Amino acid sequence: MLHRRSGLPIAVSGGRVEAAPASEADLMASALTEEFGVNVAWRETASLDTAGNARLCRALLHPVGIVRIVLVTHDWHMRRAAAAFGQAGFSVVPAAIGFYLPPRAAFGRCDWKPNATALQRTGLVLYELAAWWWYRWGGYLPDQVWLFRYFQTCRENRLRRRLNRRGARRK
Repeated sequence: MLHRRSGLPIAVSGGRVEAAPASEADLMASALTEEFGVNVAWRETASLDTAGNARLCRALLHPVGIVRIVLVTHDWHMRRAAAAFGQAGFSVVPAAIGFYLPPRAAFGRCDWKPNATALQRTGLVLYELAAWWWYRWGGYLPDQVWLFRYFQTCRENRLRRRLNRRGARRK
């Protein structure tokens, strides 16, 4: 567990969703305490979305001098969450969970057939794309020039590696 290895204090964030009996932060804190024996240092229980999580965590953590955080969230949500927390003034170290790793075996004909799991993943992707653009247009996220440069650099590095491999094969 990340907390046990790092010893860093834990903050949980999330308000009450619809008719839930408790906030997400309270539910996470009780699960961490009861199931893992870990104490939670801060609880933010008022936010209703990711931008709110970031903004209200800033109000909790910046006064005590915390500006660098390890952000733990689901893999499909990390891109938007890290950008929102970065916009709120945090230096973010992402620690994504819940990766989807396809089986190592080669794909067969049956793997292309529609199924419930694929539909669920497609729904998550569409939700995150819509939320990303909503946050972008709403001003919750910073200018993404750095993101464009990052992907451009990745593409250039891949091209260099391919060219180097081709050159090495010819020798």
